[in-house]
Amino acid sequence: MIYTDLTKKAIKIAYEAHKDQVDKVGLPYIYHPIHLAEQMGFEEGTIVALLHDVVEDTSWTFEELGHQGFSDEVIQTLKLLTHEKATEYMEYIWKIALSSNRCAQKVKLADLQHNSDLTRFSELDEKTLGRVDIYRKAIEILRHNQKIPYGERLGSFPHRRIFSLDYDKLFFLSEFSNEQSTIVMYSIDVEKANDSHYELSMEEMGKLAGYFQCLNYTDDLSDALSAFFRKNGDKDFVGLLDSQGIKYTPIHFDDWGMMP
Repeated sequence: MIYTDLTKKAIKIAYEAHKDQVDKVGLPYIYHPIHLAEQMGFEEGTIVALLHDVVEDTSWTFEELGHQGFSDEVIQTLKLLTHEKATEYMEYIWKIALSSNRCAQKVKLADLQHNSDLTRFSELDEKTLGRVDIYRKAIEILRHNQKIPYGERLGSFPHRRIFSLDYDKLFFLSEFSNEQSTIVMYSIDVEKANDSHYELSMEEMGKLAGYFQCLNYTDDLSDALSAFFRKNGDKDFVGLLDSQGIKYTPIHFDDWGMMP
């Protein structure tokens, strides 16, 4: 745990807010945010971990937290992590995964990992196992956003955007851009099947887009790929690239790195 004036204030607020609550296994709820906070290693993450459920599960508001001296960055991260009941759960997870907020992603991963730890449960019923399965799918989505190639080969691609192509299969389209925000390269990422990635240049992706247009797919590339993957799998995609003479570079995750 990191102890600063603000993290100590967050500890006190979290304790008072959750002191009468228990978690789904019957333990005092405060142990959950403290467990997450102990994994953070930096002030902002520690504060966010301690307070991540305060607005969602207690009477505290973001405005009240702001009056306690927490930064705008902390408040915005807490807002991103707060699940509104009107928002479907996976839509909420995607919003975090596709954001540029690394603190929110780190805290949410720790949150999901703790909530899906089966050793915490004395008994496991179908409802619990179903909930844990959803948490584990959410973990895979968030972990994907941390997997990017690095090193000299991709040093000129500082910007990345991700589009979900198929939630169940965990297929993604990644766009890599240079400092001028010009798209330089694409990657089709196949997580659930075999954790492989297929890099295509702008020129080769243009050929693929042209192929989809000839088949009367939508002109939107990510929508066209989504439509393709709803009916086809990883091997079908590779077969399509080969049959159309589209050049690509296959990369397995062992050749990639994790962002810090």
